[in-house]
Amino acid sequence: MTMETTSPGRLVMLPTSYNDLRDRGKLVIKLCERIPDGNPQVETIIHGDEGTVTAVVVPGTPSWRPAGSETRSIPPDLRDADAAKVDAHLRESGQTVLGWDFPGGRMLVGTVAPVELGLRSRIADYLGCKPWEVRVSTTWGVEDGIGVLQAVHVHGYPVITDPLVRRRRWSGLIADILPVRPGASWRLDDHTATGGMTLTRAGDPLADGFSLAEFEATYRGGHNDPETSWAGFPVAQREDGTAVSYTTFHTLIVGQTGAGKGSVLWAILSGLLPAARAGLVEFYAIDPKNAEAKDQALFSEVATTPDAWAELLVRLVADLKARQASSGRSFQISKETPLRILMIDELSALSVLDSDPRRRAEVDANVMTLLSQGRSDGNIIVAAVQAPQKDLVGRARMFYAMRVALRTETPTETDLILGQGSVDQGALAHLIEPANPGNHYASAGVAYMRLEGEADPVRVRFPFTDDQTLANWSSEFGALRATQAPRPVVDEEEMEFSFEDEDDTTPGSDTPDVPASPVDDDGWTD
Repeated sequence: MTMETTSPGRLVMLPTSYNDLRDRGKLVIKLCERIPDGNPQVETIIHGDEGTVTAVVVPGTPSWRPAGSETRSIPPDLRDADAAKVDAHLRESGQTVLGWDFPGGRMLVGTVAPVELGLRSRIADYLGCKPWEVRVSTTWGVEDGIGVLQAVHVHGYPVITDPLVRRRRWSGLIADILPVRPGASWRLDDHTATGGMTLTRAGDPLADGFSLAEFEATYRGGHNDPETSWAGFPVAQREDGTAVSYTTFHTLIVGQTGAGKGSVLWAILSGLLPAARAGLVEFYAIDPKNAEAKDQALFSEVATTPDAWAELLVRLVADLKARQASSGRSFQISKETPLRILMIDELSALSVLDSDPRRRAEVDANVMTLLSQGRSDGNIIVAAVQAPQKDLVGRARMFYAMRVALRTETPTETDLILGQGSVDQGALAHLIEPANPGNHYASAGVAYMRLEGEADPVRVRFPFTDDQTLANWSSEFGALRATQAPRPVVDEEEMEFSFEDEDDTTPGSDTPDVPASPVDDDGWTD
């Protein structure tokens, strides 16, 4: 490889076997070795008549209009329909059309390197426009001894005025076209004023997982007071390194298998432990799989069968009614009226696994009663589900003030969880890499959330809670519970509000109040 300095940059002679699509990374490594302080970038590749291959190298961001580009006149009768034929003819000689000015009778012609030419074509296909309507250049660098594409600069493209549509188009393009190395992601910078876009590859600040112990040491130092800590505490880390706080709201957690639903559940429950040790918080669980809450003495009660969870819900609703009869305008936590957290790990199983339609209707009614009325009197549901069916989530979504989208199957699912338009605003939960044993669950706990006061969804990561920590909690609360007299959720006589006519298969007047199916912000109804 030999170099020659020219006015637009340096001309670098390359081997005749050089293939830009295959060898650009290797070329970048050699250029950085030869010019360590100049940030050398390939502006274009020129194939000579005698088989020579020359790279035009410039410092910094290359121009979309490479050196040697020229304006040519076009026949007055040439029209847009003929443009593709002209471009195809020019490509036979290694050139391409960079722009047309039909009224002015001109076209801009230049030599675009194969890497940029391929990107330009793919971007144009994705946006549904002509290649010469997209102006592209790239910058490269060396990472871990490998030459990699670091940024794509789109200097101009057909104007898309709607910012949400523009962002969605480019977010989808990133996912479909641009390569991403493990532990990296693409950042999208929308230059609305100039009509351009810059796509920059950067290290993912949430690429590395962290344990609950590490998270607590960093973010929960001042959240140990049992009298106050239950009201709000950190549960996840944002991309900027700050913490996301949990407030005791009903919470919906959605994610595919291995996505990290357990990480979210235990991050929430762990923040309530100081108050639980003081008798101010009680935990209950409905665990149809008998997995997450199995053998966990942290819970006062774990229901694993339809009969058991139906009976538990009846008692929790009865207790709610009793509290409503004597409570004031706001919930006052105490040992007599503790905050009750009901964890449901797999929400859909409450209906799918119950073959009794009457009991299934009662369970649904009681869950909706707790969601619509429970928070003001200290009853909170934290529910996890793998597949957010519209008939399951759509009706109840408005009651879940905190919603977490781990890895989802489709963009539609993401919008169903976080609200219509969330994908357009950057919530790309459907693009989170699958977590499995093969990649050591590298993406488990990565999620998108909507936070109060934030216009767009935010990307976060929840800490991982190991089995030993769970075992320690179980031992601690098992010993604590052994020294305390059991306290029923509600007195036996208060449970008599349930169905009186055992032969009636339709929920009657004694069914807990269920709010009319609301119309949420997507216009869905039950």
